[in-house]
Amino acid sequence: MSSAPDPEEARTLRSKLSQLYNESAPDYEELWAPELLPLSRQLLPRLPLESARTVLDAGAGVGTLLPELQENAPLALVVGNDLSPGMVSRAPRDIARVAGDAGRLPFIDDAFDVAILAFVLFHLFDPRDGLAETARVLRPGGVVGTITWGAENDPAALQVWADELSASGAPPVETSLAKHELLDTPAKLETMMERAGLEPIVSWVGEYRSTTTLDQFLDHRIRHGQSRRRLQTLAPPDRTECVARARRRLEALSPDDFTEISEVVYAVARTP
Repeated sequence: MSSAPDPEEARTLRSKLSQLYNESAPDYEELWAPELLPLSRQLLPRLPLESARTVLDAGAGVGTLLPELQENAPLALVVGNDLSPGMVSRAPRDIARVAGDAGRLPFIDDAFDVAILAFVLFHLFDPRDGLAETARVLRPGGVVGTITWGAENDPAALQVWADELSASGAPPVETSLAKHELLDTPAKLETMMERAGLEPIVSWVGEYRSTTTLDQFLDHRIRHGQSRRRLQTLAPPDRTECVARARRRLEALSPDDFTEISEVVYAVARTP
């Protein structure tokens, strides 16, 4: 029998995630949000947005998807929710925004017709909480769409960067901040949806593919995410030397060594 969740551990995780994204919100908005937007768009045609009266983006981040939700749901009140105040404060000001945990949504029961959990479930202490909370705030027959990461093919450049961070004494990536292995296939997502009281409708696998230049690659590593946090643990001279060593090694790689390919797992479900 599994032990009960540790409330203090869950609070610690929420605090770390909020701080991580608060720290790099401007850089996330510039560098990473535009990469995720085309992937999120692919979910929208599978959702009943045209007739919806209320729509929730439960992990809205900097709100890149919110204007498109508003365009596709012209009759709806669209609401963006994100754990990080620094992120959601950057969302469009003409759309309702709330800072709150997707695992403990700050909304009443039966408040929404449609909800989206895009690239957020794997950050929750228990991803099933996010699905159960979404089911709670959806009206009967309401629809939720989710997006998570599947199998990844990390480029050689990423291994070079990780090696140099480790050689410089940066702490390892904190795996508890992203539980991808729980949600990396349609079958896993659908099973978790059913356990949260949802009825799966459809699921499928898409692809994310990105090839960056050396400078773009380093920009991403230095300016946002856990890579940035690892680098920031080093003293300034050590950071400079770490980046310089990495650059020298990266200059020897081919363009293919900077190509990142990942599966993107989509699922849609409804409340009974």
